[in-house]
Amino acid sequence: MIMEKLDDVLRALDIKATSPNLLLEGDLGLDLHERQCLREDLEDDLQVVIADDDLENDMTVLEFAGLLSHKSMALPGIDNFEGKLVEDAVIFATPELVSGVLLDIGAWPSLMPHVRNVKTTYDDGTYHEFTMDVEGVRGRFVPVRSVRRREPGHIAYFQPVPPPFLKHCCGDWFVRSLGLGATHLTIVVRWTLATGGQEAFSEQDGVTASERAGALLAERARATLAAVKSALEQNVQLPETGLAS
Repeated sequence: MIMEKLDDVLRALDIKATSPNLLLEGDLGLDLHERQCLREDLEDDLQVVIADDDLENDMTVLEFAGLLSHKSMALPGIDNFEGKLVEDAVIFATPELVSGVLLDIGAWPSLMPHVRNVKTTYDDGTYHEFTMDVEGVRGRFVPVRSVRRREPGHIAYFQPVPPPFLKHCCGDWFVRSLGLGATHLTIVVRWTLATGGQEAFSEQDGVTASERAGALLAERARATLAAVKSALEQNVQLPETGLAS
């Protein structure tokens, strides 16, 4: 697991008391040279490439573990869609708890202000179909119908009835264990604008209609991630010393 590997490398740098929420530089005292050594060791172990500007000095241990996870993932391509976005978050909760929030759509309206009136129309344990009202352009709520497939660590969905400004929309949720009770949650969304989308998101200041629609979808994805993270971490006390148990 990534958290265990990160713990091993930190111990090799003689850092034996740490916590997921501590900053690499401000709390652990890792200078630029030590962060470079940390990066190189983990690149070799995990077969990833970390750019110079990826490793920030105000990054927490848990955020760094999420970066390593992100770098090692094979995500879906854009295929025949017009746009694609990827948003992710690291959550100090087990993958089972994270998946539970994603699957409990009845609780979404209480967690996510941009979702209302969720109703399940089919559920056989693997395939799940539901409708909901989602906040769209200019704050208006619009009906959406979604069908998703559940499998361990992955929920894939498509929308037979997407928001009116989209012609096609599908996506993925990846729930990946980081080890030691932490999870990396990733959202991938792919879309194609409808004719009405070109009208709703006309080009402004050189930003295309598709890019403007993508900004709204990314905002919604980040809001969802924040809601899941808040729901699971609000009553959790992060360990103060020692990643390893």
